[in-house]
Amino acid sequence: MSDGGNVTTVKDTGTHSTPRPVVGMTLSEVAELAQVSRAAVSNWRQRYEGFPMPVGTVGGREVFAHVDIEDWLQDTGRMPARRDAVAGLAHLGRAVAELRHDHDEQELFELAGAVVALRAIAGPNATTLSGAADRVIADLDGAYPLLDKIFADSLGHAAATRMWQAAVTLQPDECSVAIESMLAWRSGLASRLDDVQSPANFHNIAGYLAGRLEGHSKVYDPAVGEGGFLLECAKASPRCALFGQDVNEAVARLAVLRLAAHGYLADIRVGSSLARAEFGNLRADLVITEPPRGSNSGSSFDWLELALAHVVGDGSAVVFGPASSMTSTGAESRRRFELLRRGDVAAVVALSRPRGRSRHDDFAMWVLNRSAESRRHEVHLAVLPAHAADSDVRSTIDAVLLGAVEGGGAVVTVSILDLLDQDASITPQRWLAHSGSEEVHERFEAMRNRLDTVLRSIQQLGSLQLPRIDGASSMSSLTNIASLKSRGILRVIGGTRISPDEYRDEGTEVVTLAGLGNGSRRFVDVESLRQRPVLTKAGDIVVGVRQSGPKALLIKHDGLVVGPGLHVVRVTKPDLVHPALLAKLLSSRHAAAFLQGASASRLDLTGITLAALDDVTSAELERRLRQLEAIRDASRLAANLAEQLEQELITGVMAGAVRLNTGGSRP
Repeated sequence: MSDGGNVTTVKDTGTHSTPRPVVGMTLSEVAELAQVSRAAVSNWRQRYEGFPMPVGTVGGREVFAHVDIEDWLQDTGRMPARRDAVAGLAHLGRAVAELRHDHDEQELFELAGAVVALRAIAGPNATTLSGAADRVIADLDGAYPLLDKIFADSLGHAAATRMWQAAVTLQPDECSVAIESMLAWRSGLASRLDDVQSPANFHNIAGYLAGRLEGHSKVYDPAVGEGGFLLECAKASPRCALFGQDVNEAVARLAVLRLAAHGYLADIRVGSSLARAEFGNLRADLVITEPPRGSNSGSSFDWLELALAHVVGDGSAVVFGPASSMTSTGAESRRRFELLRRGDVAAVVALSRPRGRSRHDDFAMWVLNRSAESRRHEVHLAVLPAHAADSDVRSTIDAVLLGAVEGGGAVVTVSILDLLDQDASITPQRWLAHSGSEEVHERFEAMRNRLDTVLRSIQQLGSLQLPRIDGASSMSSLTNIASLKSRGILRVIGGTRISPDEYRDEGTEVVTLAGLGNGSRRFVDVESLRQRPVLTKAGDIVVGVRQSGPKALLIKHDGLVVGPGLHVVRVTKPDLVHPALLAKLLSSRHAAAFLQGASASRLDLTGITLAALDDVTSAELERRLRQLEAIRDASRLAANLAEQLEQELITGVMAGAVRLNTGGSRP
């Protein structure tokens, strides 16, 4: 959706020998670019001296040069794979840098977008700008007037020729990567573009809905914004025809270029859909939109009525409105009552707050259509978390559209008469609390039995002999990793140097520093690596330093690539050193004492000391560590089950599905 927005830029500090656009990024935007938390970025800033310095402030917040941040992420191996630039994009960036002194950034952005879109449409055989433009405009034949207008405004520009020379190196399938990278760059021009971007989980829903369409269907977004909904719909149903409208011309132009760069043509027009609908006679199979908010943006029910008016007979309208639309009073309550009375409301899904959206708490997804029956008698109500897994999104959508609510959990079917009796208030959580008593009771009993089983297992584990410390007995002889290495008992091997552009979506798995902490996975094509890879053997110990201290992982499989910033400890004589024990030692507080450097970011691995244990002591230590590990895991499971059971108990009692035995002493 779009209301427009002010653009803020930061002046070039002159620190680069080659002029490049300097776009301001807040720490939150740096975190988004790097796909980490804001806290992680703050830690980087404190721990690493090479982290870029701020170049100014906007609204009291420090901002950093986008190019400096990208360079630092690339140099330190922290740039996510999806941000890896294609070669042609680098050429395009240099062209933009050369032209930035004669054009403002917004103008350059549209010029570059137009050239990239033209490249995607013209195909691989296009070599000259004029030839590509003439052929594409002739092929479009006026069917997409806004795209024609952008090409007419931009491609005759002298700067467009320079950009075409760079963009022609892009393969057509790389144009989508280029435009999305440009959008990431553009996001630094404003504090946050809430008014033109919808949350990612909304887009997941759009894609799944469009995937259900058949043949040459029509999809319409009357508040198109950056075109995210239409893009997801086109990906899911490539043969569908795309239509959109937005009150902000700059945003509408951006949307049509974005879609074209992905290979999809859309008829997008400028104007207020409420005040002057450009597609008055359009009837679409799917109308999907997140309307703008604000005093001049119309009521939620204006948009609901507009969306329903553009739906073909058996089509659906999906509108993401504020949560208040489910419970508002006054005139909106009367309009909600009328929608329900007519049977136009098929379903309402409560969407909890997406992270990063600070201005609006919760959302309601309204699903509207003209009932195939003479009159609809029921409405499906559901709750969907903001960042639900794709499988949960699909099952919930199936439930609310098809009525497949058996076992749906967070879906309930309510009589329209019951809703009208309650002043037409639609709050899925309210009705869910009173439904499914038998299901709640069964779930409560199953969870209680499982918790009882886990608690009994903890008691059995705890009854075994636990370690006792009998005081300061005579110390075993000490050695260190360096000594064991010199005696051939183990080897220490450095990791593989891997550039960000060498990571792939699939291939051989890489053990990375990030993966040691959060389990994330990355892959490479071993044959194409510039450096010969270091591959694991079963029993290897991979060691790295994270913010929480040293972290070691005992490897169970051969053939994994050891990534940068890591070391492999390979025990060659396991009869003398137990790999499992050594891995635990290298993750312990004892190992943390050997951290070095001002930021404690380096580990003196070879200096770590350890006691020389005989076989009997080693075996006993391993046994007791396994016992403690089992107690720890069971305790965590019990704590998790107790938390879930607490919620089930409240739900069960309030729904009347669970009765507490009070002994009759209290009401």
